[in-house]
Order: sequence, then structure tokens, then C-alpha cells
Amino acid sequence: MDDKRILIIGEESKHVGLAHSLKRYYSNVCTRKADKDIISEYLKNTKYDVVIAPIRIEGTDIFTFFDNLKNSLFFFPKIILIYPYNSTVIDVIARQFGFLTLKEGSFSITEIISTIEQDAPIVENKKDILSTPKLTEEERRKRIYLKATELINKSGIPTNIKGYYYLRDAVILCVEN
Repeated sequence: MDDKRILIIGEESKHVGLAHSLKRYYSNVCTRKADKDIISEYLKNTKYDVVIAPIRIEGTDIFTFFDNLKNSLFFFPKIILIYPYNSTVIDVIARQFGFLTLKEGSFSITEIISTIEQDAPIVENKKDILSTPKLTEEERRKRIYLKATELINKSGIPTNIKGYYYLRDAVILCVEN
């Protein structure tokens, strides 16, 4: 048995079943309710090596939750994101945060173990062209617009789809705020 401490966020039957399966290979596996206050306290008080999490945690998403929490943690765990549908956008965002991803329902216990054992992806350099201080406000907005368009196009969404421009505007608003 391995000594890695693993936290599984969620107390549904699928999370409990995953915990029981992992306990055959790891001695320290626990599940906790997907409550952001409870999870943040557990992460602040206990050093977990791996956190297996869904995309949503009580009113927020996993990316916002860990982005807000990262400054208060002494040790930042490896995050494995499990989400219910195929999404290139989520994969891209997860890679930027350094998270590993698995599609819910399509993985086996061996895939989870190999994901736990593999190294987290290297987070790209935070010197993003959007945050360069030499840019004027107009240039910055133009780059945000181009990056948002590139991200949506990489996800495979064509421009003739109803709602494409609303989606792009929403991404731009999120980046600006």
C-alpha cells in the first residue's frame, strides 16, 4: 500500500465507491462533502497529495475555488478533475491550472491509479500576453478578444452556431473581470 493521502470531494455513491476501490491500493483515502468551507479547512489543516474533485463545488467551480485557496495552502496537492462530459474548453483550462482530467464514467480504477501516479502537467509561464503592462487598454482588449476567439475555435465551435457571439462575449467579460 502506498502512503499517499487522497481526498475525494463528494459524498455520492460514486465517490464512496471510488474511495473503497482506491483503499485497496492507498492507505489514506477519504471523502468529504462538496462544501467549499469544509474542503478549504481540510486542505489547510491536512497535507493531501492528491485531490479528486468534480467541476462544481457548492456555488463555485473548481478552478475559482483552488485559485482563491492557493495562497493560503502550505502544500498544494495534485488535482484530478472529473467532469461528466467531453469538453475541449475544460481540458484547456485544466491544463492551464496544472490539473489532470478524467471523463466521468469512462475510466477504470487502473486509469485513476495511473493518473494519480503521473506527474501533473507543467503550468505554462504566467507571463501571459494579456497581462503585459506595456500594452494600452485598447491593445489589451484586442488581445483578449483574439485569445477568446482562438479558445472557442480550438474547442471546435463554429461561428455559424447560434450563441457563438454570446459565448465569446461571456468569455471576454470573464477575463476582464
